[in-house]
Amino acid sequence: MEKKLQDQVAIVTGASSGIGAGCAKELAKAGATVVVNYPVASTKDMAEQVVAEIAENGGKAIAYKCDVSREDEVKQMFADVVTHDFGTMELCFECEPHRSIFMCKRSHQGIFEKRRKW
Repeated sequence: MEKKLQDQVAIVTGASSGIGAGCAKELAKAGATVVVNYPVASTKDMAEQVVAEIAENGGKAIAYKCDVSREDEVKQMFADVVTHDFGTMELCFECEPHRSIFMCKRSHQGIFEKRRKW
């Protein structure tokens, strides 16, 4: 069976639980390599559990701590993921909209743009 997202990289913010975790797992099932973002150290174990479930089902994922309300952390996450880990990023799912001050853009046009806080 062909996986539609094979060889694509997806960052999912707020992926340590809830809708974000569900999105991360489904993206992995479709073939994407998933960055499971978690905002604070206390959610690291939950993020690592999502990564483990993805791996158990034959997918690829890493956990990455980043508070998406902090510009410096967002820049560092994208630099680490794009430059060091995977070389590119095709997909970004923002499942933590109440914390985020950024919205993802296509990686070749720039990493992110400011978004109005609600």
